[in-house]
Amino acid sequence: MPNSSRETKMGEETHKIEIELDQDLADELKNVLLHAASNYGIMIQSRQKSKNKLTPQQVGELRQRAQVLRTVADRIEEIEIARGWIDGGGDE
Repeated sequence: MPNSSRETKMGEETHKIEIELDQDLADELKNVLLHAASNYGIMIQSRQKSKNKLTPQQVGELRQRAQVLRTVADRIEEIEIARGWIDGGGDE
């Protein structure tokens, strides 16, 4: 069962969740998060081309949500690299 806690940071509520990841779960979770972040971008583009356009505030909120998902995916990748599950790339 994941451990979780809540914190308030700069006026916003944040959540910390601790879970045990194996390599397969880490890969799958990272892929799901990146796919969801991509879907936010697609939604923004399609709505801006339609008659029912998003407001600038809605666009900002969706971009912020996508960034949070990408940040979590990046953190999972850092964990994978630290555990030696994947090569971090970079200069060799």
